[in-house]
Amino acid sequence: MNKNKVKLTRAQHNKLFKYRQIKLLTYYEIIDDPQKKDIEMRQYIRLPVRVISILLSPLAILVGGVPAMITLIKECLTKTEVGAYTVNREWFYKALRGASD
Repeated sequence: MNKNKVKLTRAQHNKLFKYRQIKLLTYYEIIDDPQKKDIEMRQYIRLPVRVISILLSPLAILVGGVPAMITLIKECLTKTEVGAYTVNREWFYKALRGASD
């Protein structure tokens, strides 16, 4: 399978996806698989946010106990996907051409 990552600027992304805008704490990875008719959008938590979460994880003991802290640390150490969406491939490239004009 030949999957390609699509690089968009923050302005392009926010213009195309009004309801899925890039936030301070998260970012999107857009993957185009030519064999499918949809494009995948995956939302991830930024690295600095994950590091801060690990540093603050002892506070999770107060809320949910030791298991909650262990779960939080595991999620922060892996590149955890917090959201996944699909976008129609034809619409995406048509809208991208219109956004760059």
